[in-house]
Amino acid sequence: MTKLIAYGALIFSIPSVSIAPLLIVVSEVDPNATLLHRMLIACILLLAFPITLSTSNRKTVTSVSQIRYLLATSCVLCFLDLLMKSWAVIYAPIANVALLANTAPMFSMLFMYLLGQVSISKSKALSVVTATMGCSLILWERMSLSHGFVGEIMALISAVFYAAYLNINARLTSFLSYKTIMLYNCFVVAILTFPWVLLYSEAIFPTSINGYLILLALAFVTQIMGHNAIIYAQSHLSNEIISFSLYLRPICAALLAWMILEQSLSLYQILGALCIITALLALYMFGNKES
Repeated sequence: MTKLIAYGALIFSIPSVSIAPLLIVVSEVDPNATLLHRMLIACILLLAFPITLSTSNRKTVTSVSQIRYLLATSCVLCFLDLLMKSWAVIYAPIANVALLANTAPMFSMLFMYLLGQVSISKSKALSVVTATMGCSLILWERMSLSHGFVGEIMALISAVFYAAYLNINARLTSFLSYKTIMLYNCFVVAILTFPWVLLYSEAIFPTSINGYLILLALAFVTQIMGHNAIIYAQSHLSNEIISFSLYLRPICAALLAWMILEQSLSLYQILGALCIITALLALYMFGNKES
């Protein structure tokens, strides 16, 4: 029954997280202020829920300092990932950002390889090359149109941070409940975002009820429900299944952007998307066979 709930949570997380870029684009305040409100509202809502240490695997705790280090690292990585994603959608189409940001499994594999935890076979190397071709197609189109690719680079950087964030949280859920992790993430990200808002944001508060509803949706639907669903699923399902769900997010985000913002896909974007998604699926299948 627990695994069934975990699968349901993972399925729910796909559209609830995928809608975040669209909400950031239509927000009445800039990405910095949007991120600050998103975290503060999420903190307030999370405080209504009981926050306790996880009872499972508590015997694996070796020291309080280890938990603090993992938790601090998780919070900083969460901040960097969300900040990069928030600004990326301002400079690039949502489909591009979603595709490039969701190359996190590639970076996760590279991290594990550098740490000596896995080896990279020919099939995995081919997946990396294919994904790189897809990223290059997307960047080439933006460069050829003289639009620049600042947003796309931000999305790739966020993928690096998100890959590290997932790896840290996979260890952290052995010590703390997913609610505790999310509360600390939201609180620390709000603190780190506040100076950016004071320095660079012209408007801090929305000017209409719709503006506040957008921020509430980001906090409740995406941040609390969506990300808590991911962390909950991660504590009951394998990392391979969690990674596989990431492949569906860019498709969902692109469909939402097309239906609501009328951001259509060009030939280069479609080819790039096919390369990236094919590479990620191949990485998932080859990884399962080799394990």
